[in-house]
Amino acid sequence: MISRIFRPNSIIAMTGAIVGVALQLNWLATYSKIDTVGETEFWGRIILGGLFTPLIFYGFHRLTIFGIGRTRLPRETKLQYKAWDAASYAVFLVYILGAVGIQFGDFMTAALVAAFVLVKGLALAGLIDKNFRDRLLLSNGWLMAAFFVSGFAALIYQVAWQRALYLAYGVNIESVTVIVSIFMFGLGIGSLFGGILSKRWEEKLPELFMICEFTIGSFGIASLAIIKTMSFYTLSGSLIEVALATYGILLLPTLMMGATLPVLVAYINKVYKSVGKSVGVLYFVNTVGSAIACFAVADFLFPLFGLAGTVYTASFLNFMVGFIVYGFIRGLRNE
Repeated sequence: MISRIFRPNSIIAMTGAIVGVALQLNWLATYSKIDTVGETEFWGRIILGGLFTPLIFYGFHRLTIFGIGRTRLPRETKLQYKAWDAASYAVFLVYILGAVGIQFGDFMTAALVAAFVLVKGLALAGLIDKNFRDRLLLSNGWLMAAFFVSGFAALIYQVAWQRALYLAYGVNIESVTVIVSIFMFGLGIGSLFGGILSKRWEEKLPELFMICEFTIGSFGIASLAIIKTMSFYTLSGSLIEVALATYGILLLPTLMMGATLPVLVAYINKVYKSVGKSVGVLYFVNTVGSAIACFAVADFLFPLFGLAGTVYTASFLNFMVGFIVYGFIRGLRNE
């Protein structure tokens, strides 16, 4: 009986039920709904939270295990990770602290998601044999995966920063045109900049990619505060003044985003020996990440984390990519 309770599926079911109930109570308390919501809606939320959250956890668990199953990891490692992956969902049990008055806003929720991903990664890294891990870190597949996540994060920023600027200047054809054109212009200039860097530091291409990601992530953390300050001082300015100010604050991150493609193309081309294939594969991976982010931001991230939490999530992804590339670089140095 006890062994059945501690099976991966049972752990996920129990954890999901508890977290689902805690999430609903936290939402009601955070947004001052607990005293105004009717009894039927209250219990409806509690029951639905307790039923659907385990299903969401289980679906994500099965998706993770499916992905791990398609790798070249030893069978024993895959079986061990299955149990550890189920245990990683216990991170969200922190929501129980809502019972003693602790409320989890956008930042704390994003931090919990980051901790959840980190626990999964550490569990997998700890189970992998050192020799296999060293060989795995040298795979260019890591760079492909990192560039996918980079594209995902970049689109999150574009949508989130647009939303932040819309809150200040309103939504009209002029503001939409200014924001989109500035973003694309920065990416274009960044591509030229990245091309120059890839020629000048040909032996440091992964390091350049890592620096770009850390720079974008660092700006992302402070970006909403910077946009808010800029909006305060230019609220009554002309369209030209607003456009120049917006370009000024978004120049650095968009420049770094644009620079990542030519830098990685120059590195991957050493393997493929074909510029066309290198550009095609990397552009495909990055664009798919951006496309998926379009749906994720509108349907998941904004409703769940809010504007600030969504930006912090993107920043976390940039730092995650940076550390992945750092591991890749260390593997190259130790080879």
